[in-house]
Amino acid sequence: MNKCDICGNEHSESTKSCAPCQKIISKHDKKLTTSKLRDALSAACDKEKSKGDERYFKCFYTGITSKFNPTPKAGLDPLKDALVLTIDHENPEDPDSRLVVSLNLINQMKNNFPKDKFKEIIITLGKYFNKEIEQEDFENEFKQLFGSA
Repeated sequence: MNKCDICGNEHSESTKSCAPCQKIISKHDKKLTTSKLRDALSAACDKEKSKGDERYFKCFYTGITSKFNPTPKAGLDPLKDALVLTIDHENPEDPDSRLVVSLNLINQMKNNFPKDKFKEIIITLGKYFNKEIEQEDFENEFKQLFGSA
């Protein structure tokens, strides 16, 4: 028996990964570097919940545990498929940045922003939504984030 390099479960496959993990890798390795993909999956795997043929992973940004889309369908809906996991570069502007597992909703939201800028935007919006900041201060902070204060 072999141990899966992603989830650690024993398997009899001739691959590094068990069949459920290999299915995820095969679905994404055409667009992404396989070694980076394996690293991202291994780092995110929720080994306690991953039993049998079910594989669960934690979102890098939220820590929420979920699963990847089990169907071959592409083009996830941002709302209907919000809690489905995706894989993308930590910094979408840098194709050499490491890969991370994230919820589809988070990935859609951060897709065009570097990680630090994305976090600043979310924190600023959160302060405003929680009424921790007045409209004028929010507007100034938000404009500063985008360089137009």
